[in-house]
Amino acid sequence: MWGSPPAAPGRPGLAPSRSTGAFSFYVSCDINLQVRIKVSELQGLLPADRGHLPVLPPAAAALLLSEAAATGQRGIASCSPSDAAAGVGRSSSSSSSDSGSGGSSTALYVRARITSAGDTLGLEAQSGYAQATVPPRGSGGGGGAAGGAAAAGGAAEGPAGWDSTARWDEWLTFCVKYRDLPPDAQLAVAVVAVGEGQAESLVGGAALPLFSKRGRLKTGPQRLRLWEGVPPCTARPSSTPGKVPLAQRDRLGRLEHLLRRLQRGEMPPGGEWLDGLTLGEIRRLAAADRAAWRSRPELRLTLLLPLFPHPVLAYQHVSYAAAAAAAGGGAGMGAAAAGRKDAVLASALSSPEPSVSGGAGAGGAIIRLLDPEASRGDRTGAVGRDNPAELKAQKLARGLQRGVLDRDLKPNSEERRKLQAILKLPPNKPLHADERALLWRFRASLTADTRALTKFLQCVDWSDATEAKQAAELMAQWAPISAADALELLSPDFRAEEVREHAVQALQAVESEELSQYLLQLVQALRYEAADSSRLGAFLTARAAEEPALAIQLHWYLFCELDDPGFGLRARALHASLMEALAAAGGPGGRGALVVDTIRRQVDLVKQLKAVIRELKSSKIKAARATERLREMVSETGPCGELTALRVPLPLDPTIVLAGIVPKKGDDLRQDHFILQMISLMDRMLKRENLDLRMTPYKVLPTSCDDGLLEFVPSVPLSAVLAEHRTIHRFLALTQSDPSGPFGLRAEVVETFVRSCAGYCVMTYILGVGDRHLDNLMLTNDGRLFHIDFGYILGNDPKPFPPPMKLCKEMIEAMGGHGSDYYKQFRMYACEAYNILRKRADLILSLFHLMAGASIEAIRADPEKALLKLQDKFRLDFDDEAAVEWMQGLINESATALLPQIVETTHRWAQYWR
Repeated sequence: MWGSPPAAPGRPGLAPSRSTGAFSFYVSCDINLQVRIKVSELQGLLPADRGHLPVLPPAAAALLLSEAAATGQRGIASCSPSDAAAGVGRSSSSSSSDSGSGGSSTALYVRARITSAGDTLGLEAQSGYAQATVPPRGSGGGGGAAGGAAAAGGAAEGPAGWDSTARWDEWLTFCVKYRDLPPDAQLAVAVVAVGEGQAESLVGGAALPLFSKRGRLKTGPQRLRLWEGVPPCTARPSSTPGKVPLAQRDRLGRLEHLLRRLQRGEMPPGGEWLDGLTLGEIRRLAAADRAAWRSRPELRLTLLLPLFPHPVLAYQHVSYAAAAAAAGGGAGMGAAAAGRKDAVLASALSSPEPSVSGGAGAGGAIIRLLDPEASRGDRTGAVGRDNPAELKAQKLARGLQRGVLDRDLKPNSEERRKLQAILKLPPNKPLHADERALLWRFRASLTADTRALTKFLQCVDWSDATEAKQAAELMAQWAPISAADALELLSPDFRAEEVREHAVQALQAVESEELSQYLLQLVQALRYEAADSSRLGAFLTARAAEEPALAIQLHWYLFCELDDPGFGLRARALHASLMEALAAAGGPGGRGALVVDTIRRQVDLVKQLKAVIRELKSSKIKAARATERLREMVSETGPCGELTALRVPLPLDPTIVLAGIVPKKGDDLRQDHFILQMISLMDRMLKRENLDLRMTPYKVLPTSCDDGLLEFVPSVPLSAVLAEHRTIHRFLALTQSDPSGPFGLRAEVVETFVRSCAGYCVMTYILGVGDRHLDNLMLTNDGRLFHIDFGYILGNDPKPFPPPMKLCKEMIEAMGGHGSDYYKQFRMYACEAYNILRKRADLILSLFHLMAGASIEAIRADPEKALLKLQDKFRLDFDDEAAVEWMQGLINESATALLPQIVETTHRWAQYWR
């Protein structure tokens, strides 16, 4: 099991010793590789075969161990599932002798799964079948000394396949990646026996924590004790632990434990001669232990876990809600947590390098320390990405030159290349210590680069008064920043008042129309302010008092948050300030008073609509009767007759006077509103690049946590179109026919259909919109296709194995088929839109980051994971050409997927029988 003696420090094969003063490690969230284990072998007699062999006396057992240590060998016997059931396999000579002498004909396989908190992560993995090897009956004679000697002789001279019960030597790969492993992850394994004409039976099970008590990922060979006839227990602590406590291990087990500590650098080496003697003793005991497998009272399964160049430490992502609760945040803090989260690397760890390397104190174990100077942000009390010793050294080095700012210092070509690479990092990517040091060193030369401010501010220690003052002075001299950078500075990663005030000052120059596009995120950014009366709140109130449409929009955003347990008090305070500012604007009877009156009438309208819906739901009448009852209620003589004469600016769009409205009760529309806001924003981005994809971002306004207003867009579900007209062409021909045009339709209509398909395919892919079926794809008479119902986002989908985007064969046929010119245009539009949106990924990521504390469960549950999913969709590691190839591949995958067609048929039948 163990190889040659460990090499001296500095040579391959041995991790650096603690005595060298260096400790390099990875954090698990950086390893983008799938979890793998190698199932090696099973030792120990199966329960059904133990009665066939005699019990060895001590003298014979000693002879057995000594001779086996000198001559023990290995053998492998494996077979296919069908051969295993028949007792025929590719076994060694022992198989034939077993069958000839009454040996068992049993095949074994291993089931393994990764669990956390009792739940299975991903899918279960299963090994192949291996023939169980059993010594011949009566090979040992009687139970006396002579019989024991004969048994010992048989052990030394028996076939090679008798050194283990079964051998697989097979790698099992799980769909779970190391970056997604929680610290309490366990490996649950079970060995199952299959016999000819018999049902499967559980041999035994065991559970192995993948991380040690101190958070180190376990690697190398692992021998697990199987609990016979008991399935693996996934609780913590497990009732079926695979590892025997150190105090209960035999001499070999204790020596192997010490050897692992030596190889990890936790023990000083004892010299080549002493290490050689110890390793020789370990090999001798291991050989004797292997030879004694037939007399061992328990079953032991040997697994091999992958090795890494450096230790891997568990890193648990802390959600904003958990961080805020732990910190005991005050009013308005909501579910936000301070600090930046470590991000998962986008690509697999192909050539591992240490994440950090620096000094560490002497000692034999990893100790978690709470250092207020080294533990920053969410790393408090946990092992983070940066080594605390490095951070301390960086702080001391910076302190020596804190008051020195060399404005003439310029980076060389290599340093300039590194700086440009840092500036291109997405906003949610944390900076390493060396990257922060580089930015701080050349901070004066970066003031002309508007992109560099957000990165520079991440390097500042705002707890240091001198350093914070210098950073504030330098920030005032920086080039004006964009709205995207200002939004990033308002995220929970930046808590310094100077930084947030600078961001608000930058937003002063943003036009009201553009500001309304970000207003939802700006309201959520109020959660991260230090107090209710903030510079951001005053800015929003002042701008709303000047712009009636903005004031109505801000009112409804705050109105929807009044019942939020963490943000409600702050929302009420700001809403009161808004009403006071509007009442004071223009004096009595002025414009502000008119806006207040409009808001009051809109609130009354929503209340009456809620009453109508509540009445109809409580009556429990059929749909036809419900329509009649609705007409009675809103008639001039009905209880809600004032609705017929009510003329009020539409809450969805204050520039429109109400003529028709669709209320929705029982659904939380805040997620739909957010997704449609992002679609509308992406549409504006594309139009600025002269790419109009004829999108239909209809308006949605949530008025509380379970109701809201929807804009009505005259359209028909694609499922109804195909059910009634069979093809999209026939439906469009009802109103848009042109015998001289393509497919008998007006060319503009076909062009609109192609463009809208491309736009929604790209945007729903980026946003990870799930649960796509023909009932939530709508088609208008002028050829615009659009999506509704955004209950599943960021890759969540109730259907198994969804395609990257919804692109059914009927949509492709409406474009003329796979080889048509219109289908080629569709692919071209999709690729062009994808590259345009990739260039604005920073703004989209910042807007998502500001929603971390909002009541959108898909984001609030794990904001960091949500950002990583979104970032992964942009493939920022690709250039434009590679991104085009990537998008072309996604389109091909979606267009040729067969499972969505089956799911669509199932969904159609389910709707029919409902």
